[in-house]
Amino acid sequence: MSRDIVLLLFLAACSTPAAPPGEPGAAPLAAAAPRAAVASVVVLELQESCACTQERQRASRAAFDATIAARPAKVPLTVIHMDVEPEKARVYQDLREPVVSPAYYLLDASGLLVALLQGEITGEQFASALGAS
Repeated sequence: MSRDIVLLLFLAACSTPAAPPGEPGAAPLAAAAPRAAVASVVVLELQESCACTQERQRASRAAFDATIAARPAKVPLTVIHMDVEPEKARVYQDLREPVVSPAYYLLDASGLLVALLQGEITGEQFASALGAS
């Protein structure tokens, strides 16, 4: 209930429509904050799962491997099976709880979360999330 109240207050806070970008009264477009370079990737997946989850994990790993192979800078990958190594998985689940397996945690050099990709992930999604790192 309190979340509904906060959302209602957020939506009611500004009742003046914003001018489209480039028109008088429009706020200047803010430059996008630079994204931290991805230094490592941790994937949480399931060792014991149904065939469809196994296929999703396999397809995502193949897309990741192909994306990394095409890059000059390699990014190390650590695989943790949530169902076998729950204590190791908890570290990353505490950063952001995954909804579906696999969950790829892209981390910067300090171990901070840069991006989280979940489910069946394409090479294009990996390339976009990895950026120029």
